[in-house]
Amino acid sequence: MGLSFRRAATAADVREEASRRILARYPLHKQLNIIREAGEGLAEMSAFIDATRQRCAELEVQAPIPATFRDDKHWHKRSRKRAK
Repeated sequence: MGLSFRRAATAADVREEASRRILARYPLHKQLNIIREAGEGLAEMSAFIDATRQRCAELEVQAPIPATFRDDKHWHKRSRKRAK
């Protein structure tokens, strides 16, 4: 019977997951196009990014950070939607 050890999740790991979720929904080129158009979609994109960043901040301060922090259950429900 072998032992397996997993290092504890860090705040940097959580930030990386938040970034992955934001870029999955709004790749950089899409963010730039929405900002450039300064209209349709800007409020929705901003709300999604703000909610994801807020949840990231909440997860970062948990001690310990849940090992399952990458699971959808730990993130704002809006981050579960896929990019169009």
